[in-house]
Amino acid sequence: MLYILLILLVLLMFMAFFEDYISERDRLWLFIGTAAVMALVAGFRPDDVDKDYDNYVRFYYSFDITTEFTFILIANLIRFTIDNYLYVFVIYAALCMTLVIYSVKNLTNLWLSSLLIYFSQYFILHCMTQIRVSVAAGFFLLALPFLLQRKIGKFLLTLLGAVSFHYSSIVYLFFFALTGKELKGKWLIFWSSLIPVCIVLFVMKISLTVVIPIPYLEEKLLLYEKLTLQGESMVASPFSIVQLARIALLYFFIWKSRVIAKHNTYIYLLIKIEILGICAFCLLANVPVLAFRVSEMICIVEVILYPLIIYTLHPRWIGKTCVIATACLLFVAYNFVNKILYL
Repeated sequence: MLYILLILLVLLMFMAFFEDYISERDRLWLFIGTAAVMALVAGFRPDDVDKDYDNYVRFYYSFDITTEFTFILIANLIRFTIDNYLYVFVIYAALCMTLVIYSVKNLTNLWLSSLLIYFSQYFILHCMTQIRVSVAAGFFLLALPFLLQRKIGKFLLTLLGAVSFHYSSIVYLFFFALTGKELKGKWLIFWSSLIPVCIVLFVMKISLTVVIPIPYLEEKLLLYEKLTLQGESMVASPFSIVQLARIALLYFFIWKSRVIAKHNTYIYLLIKIEILGICAFCLLANVPVLAFRVSEMICIVEVILYPLIIYTLHPRWIGKTCVIATACLLFVAYNFVNKILYL
């Protein structure tokens, strides 16, 4: 599996670097074709590659109160037709990549660069591991144009799709008040100050995690706390190299936001969502599993955000090189440092 992922990484790096030299028609075919291959890789992966595979097989045969109705529906459909749990993974991979390519095409012109960033991080984390989250995050990306256009009804309706695939997606519903207005004046100060404030709260060990009297959410929170007490989860700290790099990039985008806005009107909305994702990580850090899960669900916008570096550096090949380097570092971090997959 490692060799397959490395081949895909190299191909995506090559396509992203030469994206400007490919006609729009050919780019579209490459974009869709590569996404289809990724869906096949995720759907037909071996059962010993990721940590959650066995849990999903168990859910296929036995549901519980925390199982989303969409999973039950898909599992029952498979069980009463071909009766092979493998096709649950195939369907989720197909849904995930379909939502991703449709959303990316709507949100940016840098299709192949965005697909590269997605592959290096969220494909491995979501599409090949947390398959329900992968579809939910895809719905979130799909909803962003409605949010920018202030079509709140359509935004919330699209997010119902996300919630139906993973109940934790309810966090997305709180973003309905966000706008794509430029960051300037007091609002620039406000948004720029949120992360330092949350880091101070982290240092003071002030957290947002409480027992929530809602069956599913309460059960999940207690599970995450149990994992933390057992030492089975990662340490969540905004001072880790990955998180510090994420914060540094965020402030770089704030600095260059006016330049980027000439090429992509979503920049201010993406920045605000990224800030909230980083803040969530800091405020939930005392329960690391929860901090990582929530922040990663929100920071899916990095798929669109990070390639925008290309618009800020000249000559253009320098920006492309930075995007490729970022993708490589993310791939190494998730596969060889955090070891999301068993490769």
